[in-house]
Amino acid sequence: MAGVGLYPAASFIIAQGEMYLILRHNTWVAYHEISPQYRGMLGRARFVRTTGESDHARAKIKAAEFEIEWRNKIEEIKGKSAVSIKNFGNIGMFSNNFGNELSAHLHKSLGGMDCYIDEWVELLKKGDHTKKTIHMKKTTVTKFCSHFKSAETVKKVSVQEWINGLILNDVATATIRRSLSEIRGYWGYLKSKGIVEDENSPFEKLSLGRKAGANRKAFAPEDITKLIAAAEDEDDGKLADMIRIAAFTGARIEEIAILRAQDVLAGEVIIHGTKTASAARKMPVHADLAPTLERLCSGSKDEWLFALMEDSFGDRSNGVGKRFGRLKTDIGFGPDLTFHSLRKTWGTMLWSAGVQRELISQMIGHSTGHLTTDVYARDPDFETKKSAIALIKYPGYVGR
Repeated sequence: MAGVGLYPAASFIIAQGEMYLILRHNTWVAYHEISPQYRGMLGRARFVRTTGESDHARAKIKAAEFEIEWRNKIEEIKGKSAVSIKNFGNIGMFSNNFGNELSAHLHKSLGGMDCYIDEWVELLKKGDHTKKTIHMKKTTVTKFCSHFKSAETVKKVSVQEWINGLILNDVATATIRRSLSEIRGYWGYLKSKGIVEDENSPFEKLSLGRKAGANRKAFAPEDITKLIAAAEDEDDGKLADMIRIAAFTGARIEEIAILRAQDVLAGEVIIHGTKTASAARKMPVHADLAPTLERLCSGSKDEWLFALMEDSFGDRSNGVGKRFGRLKTDIGFGPDLTFHSLRKTWGTMLWSAGVQRELISQMIGHSTGHLTTDVYARDPDFETKKSAIALIKYPGYVGR
């Protein structure tokens, strides 16, 4: 059949026979010549189907979809597994990178889970997500899609097995929960596009397991002076000062990293919240912290209290957090104690001193969970907060 009406670059040889396109009445028709040893079992000498396309490029895409079906029929006769679309780029008909483009098209048409990640990310960028958050979401979903190749494989049973694998590999429950939240967001996007059915909800009522000791603990008050001394022994004055500020304000590491000299006023420091609206607050300056803040303000060469490098997401605290992790490990503290534990120590000391829970929540930048205090009550007066802060005492601490 070669020659008459055959598009010059349309044929290619495969192990089971020959496939080619023929232009008939301005429409490309796909043919697959079956090898003689299989014709009797299939009851035919060739497969034939019109692509319905007059454009050659689009006809090749249609023909490739037919070819998968035809080759799978031959493989079934031979008793082998189904044909994959991964290697189409190596077939003569699909040279000059067209095979790679075609594989991507077929992957998408056959329900590839990762096909819509980029457009989903573009949608996230239009919201109020930070670059770091978007990067984390994309990374999580990409890893999930590398495990689940197609939407059809995402079932509640298989997702639970995937979670069980994470648990066995000591992935923290909080990390699994965050990952599922991000994956649900992508799954919802697939539903909105009609890629998956609305009633398909494989992420509901899953067991996340519980890991003993996974929750962060608080440092003991005497540990604070040990941490500061260790940082100074390592000649890491920035880290020592950030520990001091956390210990006396309960501020998060991200909040401390973005403090500016103008945020330190007479007797108070303005903390810009990085999590919620409740996190923005004014804190009285503890007497033991005052010398540190005064020194940092007078020594500031720009607007920042700390000269820190920003990462690719604009986060100024990432490097300091890693240094703290190495420091506390070197002096014998375990994984359940982090920089965030300083914040827990601060809150625990206030609670132990008899400070009301609502007052602690407001000073630490949390919602109290009560409509009255969150919406209608005014911010606790400065003297009340100052009196509460003064109750914090760390054994052996010397401010400077």
